[in-house]
Amino acid sequence: MDVIDKLSLTIALFAVAVSLYQLMIQRNFNKKSVMPLPEIRAIDLDENMSVAIRNNGLGPMICQRMEVTDRLGHSKAHVVDWLPKGIKWDFFIRKENYAISPNVEVELLTYKGKSCDDNYEENRKICRSILKDLIITLYYTDIYGKKFVYTKDLAWFADESKELS
Repeated sequence: MDVIDKLSLTIALFAVAVSLYQLMIQRNFNKKSVMPLPEIRAIDLDENMSVAIRNNGLGPMICQRMEVTDRLGHSKAHVVDWLPKGIKWDFFIRKENYAISPNVEVELLTYKGKSCDDNYEENRKICRSILKDLIITLYYTDIYGKKFVYTKDLAWFADESKELS
């Protein structure tokens, strides 16, 4: 084997190594480019109170389960399970193993009414007093099966003024 053959073989092996390295980098980039990015939103307006999950990422978020705990460590599976019976909710969800597409929001709980309605205001105060002490933990995966955990404290409901700091 002469020098040119050895040099050709060395260059070919180097090219294969560089190609494999680029393949690993591209595969890692592809996984990160479709990563979900959750946000649990606490919404408390005059005529609408709700808790929602939004996927701000570029890939679908597969919600495996949710755990809602209070400050004492007691746990329930859904937000609505913590709230008093007898309130007529506009919407609530008790679901596990569902997907949220990118830039889509799923409401977990919605209560609407008129701010001039005394019954609505009283129920809203009761719900706020309960929601402010809850912490939501969301267990989810991306499309590749990588597991993530996201936690959100609903203390936003404690602040009557809702001033942004």
